[in-house]
Amino acid sequence: MNKSQYSEAYRISQLLAKFLAKTITTEEEAELNGWRNRNENNRLLFEEICNAETQKERNQFIQQINVTHAWEQTQKRLSAPTKKNRNLFIYGSIAATIALLISFPLLFQTPEVKNEETSFSQIVPGSSKAMLITSYGQKITLSSIDEKEQAIQLKNGTKITSDGKKITYFQATDSLTPIKIDTIRIPRGGEFTLILPDKTTVWLNSETEISFPTRFDKDKRVVSLKGEAFFSVAKDSTAPFIVKTTNNLTVKVLGTKFNVQAYTDENTIETTLNEGSVLVSNGQQSIQLKPNQQAVYHTTNRTLNSREVNADYISSWREGKFIFENETLESIMNKLSRWYDIRLFYANESVKNFHFTGDLERYDDFNEVLKMLEKATNIHFNINGKNVIISKTHQ
Repeated sequence: MNKSQYSEAYRISQLLAKFLAKTITTEEEAELNGWRNRNENNRLLFEEICNAETQKERNQFIQQINVTHAWEQTQKRLSAPTKKNRNLFIYGSIAATIALLISFPLLFQTPEVKNEETSFSQIVPGSSKAMLITSYGQKITLSSIDEKEQAIQLKNGTKITSDGKKITYFQATDSLTPIKIDTIRIPRGGEFTLILPDKTTVWLNSETEISFPTRFDKDKRVVSLKGEAFFSVAKDSTAPFIVKTTNNLTVKVLGTKFNVQAYTDENTIETTLNEGSVLVSNGQQSIQLKPNQQAVYHTTNRTLNSREVNADYISSWREGKFIFENETLESIMNKLSRWYDIRLFYANESVKNFHFTGDLERYDDFNEVLKMLEKATNIHFNINGKNVIISKTHQ
C-alpha cells in the first residue's frame, strides 16, 4: 500500500465519521458513495459501520477492533505490504482509522470554545514527580505537592531528604555499610532531580529510570540509565563515574557535564558533552568527546559515530525549554508526548520527516505549543482528550 492509498484510507475514514455525525456535505457524500460503490469490500465495510441501528451496536464494533492495536498494526504493515494482503490491508486500515475517528466525535462537530477547552484541559505540562524503589522493595512517591524538605530514613539505613522536586542521598560514613541498589522512576509527564552520595547532580527527564548504589566504591562510581538525564559529575580523579545504558553502551568520566538520551523505544542513544571530557564506548568502538560534540550509537547496526552540535540546545529541557535545530517532527513529537503525556497518531506518515527549527517553552499551554508548530510547518493537529492526530494540511 503506497502513501496515496494510505491517505485515501484516512480520507474515507473522515467521511464515514462525518456521515455518522450527520455533518457531511453533499459533495462529501458523493465522494463517499463513489468509494462505497467501487468494490465489494468497500460496500461491506460501509454497511457494517453505518447500518448499525444504535450507538451501542456501533460502539461494540469499535471495541472489537481494538483501536490502539489496529493502528499499530496498520503502521507496521505500511512499510511493505504484499500483493496478497493488499486489499485486506486497505480494508484493515480503514477499519482501524474509522474506529479511531468514531471514538473521537468532537473532531467532527462544529467547533465550539467549550469543546476545545474540554479537550485541551486534559493536556497539561509535566511536573516534579517520581517513584523511589529501594533495594528492600520500599516504594516511596515523590511529588512537588510536598514542598518542605523532609528527612527520610530508609530500611537499609540510608539517609535521604526530599523537597518534592529534588532527592538527596548522603554518603554513608561507615565504609562497612553494605552497598545496595536503589531505583528512581520518572513517569511520563514528570521530572525530578537526584543528588547522588558523591554530590553528583542528575536532572531526570520524563519516562526515565536510574539505578544507583546507596554508597559508591572507592575506585568507581557506576549508575544505570534508561531514558534521559543530564549529569553534573562531582570530580574525583581516583573514582571514574560511569553511566551504563542499554546495548552495553558506557559513558566514562572523571568530572564533567553531559546529557544522555537512552530511551528504549528509540533507535539511537545520544551522549552530548557540555563541559570537560567523556569516553563513550560500546565494547568495540570508543569515542572521546569534546564540548559541543555528540556521540550517536545506532542500536540497529551497532555503529558509533560523533557529530558537532550545540550542547546547550540538547540539554535545554532541564532549564524549562525545548530548543530544536532542524529536527524532525517525529523526534519533536516524541519529546512532547513524554512531557505532556499524550498519545500520537499520524494520519500521514510523510509528516514525520518534516523539519522544524525554533524554541518552545516547556511549561507552555499545550494549545500554544501546537499553534507554534502549525505556523512553522505544513501540519494540522486534531485533539481529543490525550489523543493527538497529526495530519498534513491541504494547500
